[in-house]
Amino acid sequence: MQSNQGVTCPLCRGFIECYEPVNRNDPDSEQLEALLTEANRAARVAAAARAGTPIANKPEGSQALARADWGCKSCGNSNAWWSPRCTECDQPGPSPAPAKPATWGATEDVRQQIQVLRHPTMQKAFSELAVPITQQNQLGDFDESQMMKRLRDYPKGADKLLNLVKALSDPAFFRECSTHIHGNFTVQNLIEILARIRNSLSSQKPWAIENFKRFSRGLDPFAQLLYTMLPMATELAVHTQGTYVAQKLIFYINSQQELLDVCRAVLPDTVLLLQDDKGKFAVKKTVEALEELHARGPPCYPVVAKGINIAAKAFLPQFNKAMFAAGNNFGASVLTGIISMGIPCFESLDLSSRLATKARQLLTKGFYGLNVLSRMINSRGGPGSLEWYSEHTRDLLCIITMQILDMLPALAMSEEPSKREVKLVKDLVLRLAEEQEVLWIEEIIGELVNKGDELAPNKDAIDVLVTALSVDLLTDDDVHLHLLQLRELIGQAVYAIADQIEAKRGTNMQMPPLRYHMPSAIQPETRWWFLGGNKIHPPPPPPP
Repeated sequence: MQSNQGVTCPLCRGFIECYEPVNRNDPDSEQLEALLTEANRAARVAAAARAGTPIANKPEGSQALARADWGCKSCGNSNAWWSPRCTECDQPGPSPAPAKPATWGATEDVRQQIQVLRHPTMQKAFSELAVPITQQNQLGDFDESQMMKRLRDYPKGADKLLNLVKALSDPAFFRECSTHIHGNFTVQNLIEILARIRNSLSSQKPWAIENFKRFSRGLDPFAQLLYTMLPMATELAVHTQGTYVAQKLIFYINSQQELLDVCRAVLPDTVLLLQDDKGKFAVKKTVEALEELHARGPPCYPVVAKGINIAAKAFLPQFNKAMFAAGNNFGASVLTGIISMGIPCFESLDLSSRLATKARQLLTKGFYGLNVLSRMINSRGGPGSLEWYSEHTRDLLCIITMQILDMLPALAMSEEPSKREVKLVKDLVLRLAEEQEVLWIEEIIGELVNKGDELAPNKDAIDVLVTALSVDLLTDDDVHLHLLQLRELIGQAVYAIADQIEAKRGTNMQMPPLRYHMPSAIQPETRWWFLGGNKIHPPPPPPP
């Protein structure tokens, strides 16, 4: 039980949103039904609290309860409250949306105001709020403080904007205007104005906006447009005009729950959207929003991991699409986000493990494949409650080393001007030293020493070898033995390398304290066993 959040499932770590009896023929079914009714009421209140909406003991609590997720009675799948049909079996939802006043409908006048280029009524509505419109039907520069002053002094100015939002609350009309060649510009301008109004509002909100929320499940005007768009997010994202409306709504979201709902609407179709020239931008903006939230620190990590994990789940049934995505800009940005932000979740860990086993193929993907592999190597365990997955990132590191071990000398001798491949090898050595995988470091040194005569003329390759021999996990006897083997290949040149190693190791080199009670299960002696096609059982789901 998490305070004010609800009860989490010990297997999937998701919040429990509905309780159902296993055996309805039980003699104590009446008492059980009463208990489950109370538990379901508490679950709805907790769902409303997670959504940032008022709780049930406040006057507007009924609006909060109207935003609770619903479970499909046919397949048992949990669906978002804004989803009209089940995402698994396509069955309709259990209850329709709350009835809205008749004045919320779209009239012919409103249709013309939105779809006619530079309509006089729209121009006047925006000018009353001190918002200029350029000749290209885009918003000009305006002062938000002046706009808010006009909004409070002239309530009718807010009424004109809200009338447009009420009309656009109809999904069919919203789709029509968002995909219209001129109407989508008006919808974009309206979205930006509403987003700035929401960000500028103080605790005392205009009465018109408060009255609007009474009939919109407690949503403000911007959120009303956002949740109207979500059921058709994939359709708009791939549309020539509609994609700009979807991207603008994604860009201006400012709450964790809204971002999580956008992930639930957009990221399940990640593979499909990345193959579309328009849709890939919607995925990229969603991942960028998650990265901004991730930068706020550990309190936001669980929400970010849950959102990015949806994209990982979309890649798992068709892993070949993930390998294809690793070779382009948009796909690589999604995969690096999954690796760096989603690994605490089981699906993200599964996808990262599969990518690690394809490390050799990633090296052939050019810059973007190398970037994905580099991000995987530099992933670390999170702070606080996420420290447990440090062991999983250590195992990924060992899998990568096992896959590309024989390629490391060639990468270290790369003549590429940017030195990305050389840096990759050096980062791999340093990360293995950080994870105290001394046997893998010994294997890398052995591969480099065996190519000593080829490495000697290359300054960058020698620097990688010096870095590997300077780690504090190796004893002086181990280093001396490797230098003797190297002297057989390069002769007297080994003494210059020995001087560099001595300068790096120092005179008081001490073994660091043990970080883990035992090394990774993927060790050099099991390399050929794994490469021969043998498998180990997948890891259990992460702890709650």
